Amino acid sequence: MEKAGTSGRVDLWKGRPINAWQSFINPPASAVAEVLMARAGKLIGLEESLRNGLIEKWGYVDYTIPAGTYKSQDKPIDTVGLPMVFFAREDVSDEVVYLITKTVAEMKDRLVKVNPAFQRWEPDLRGVFKLPHIINQKGWFS
Repeated sequence: MEKAGTSGRVDLWKGRPINAWQSFINPPASAVAEVLMARAGKLIGLEESLRNGLIEKWGYVDYTIPAGTYKSQDKPIDTVGLPMVFFAREDVSDEVVYLITKTVAEMKDRLVKVNPAFQRWEPDLRGVFKLPHIINQKGWFS
């Protein structure tokens, strides 16, 4: 077992001291493409019961990596993902939180250009409890 960041895991995979790794990164991820080009490997999905447990207990979301996302991946991979989360200290003003949240939510087109994984993202502000006016303004939740 090695503890490493994404780039460290890529290096360990290329150097062969590891034969498996796990990561929470949004596909298509350059790190995954890089390791699959460096040496043979395959993506392994999660069984439905495990996915359901992670979703119910820990707030993960059901996710399928579409076939063809990566080299030699000819079938969809059923797995889980994590919702995007923003954090702020308690002393950050409501105005700053509002401006950051509003800006990110309104920049989806630009975010998709930077990372195609944002194509599936929809604003979900259930965690922005102090700012109900953002939710009401956009009609994100009833």
